Amino acid sequence: MAVTIANVATPNATTTEGSLLGLKAKLIDVTFDSSYVTAGEPLTAISLGWDQLHGAIPVTQATTTTGTTAYAVQARPNTTKTQLQLFLYSTTAATAPMAEVANAVNASTFTVRLLVLGS
Repeated sequence: MAVTIANVATPNATTTEGSLLGLKAKLIDVTFDSSYVTAGEPLTAISLGWDQLHGAIPVTQATTTTGTTAYAVQARPNTTKTQLQLFLYSTTAATAPMAEVANAVNASTFTVRLLVLGS
């Protein structure tokens, strides 16, 4: 499955893409799909119009639209830097904190804001 990407716009409707330490930087909202994949959902450099993804910094946790449930997010680049794997982790004591979310969980209501770095 695939994640959905939305550009974050400033109040004057310009997208928030620029540079940081010689890398491209972009602020995006990522919504997960209806069947989370163990070992992370892929976010590709091509989906941003870039050649490489070096990493991402989560600005928020992945939350539902009501904000009542949240997952921690970690982004890891693959060896060729053509994509990031986006991992979801539990944040509640009821399900072993920081355990990866189970395979095939419906995460389609969860969105995270990321600052993505690439080239």
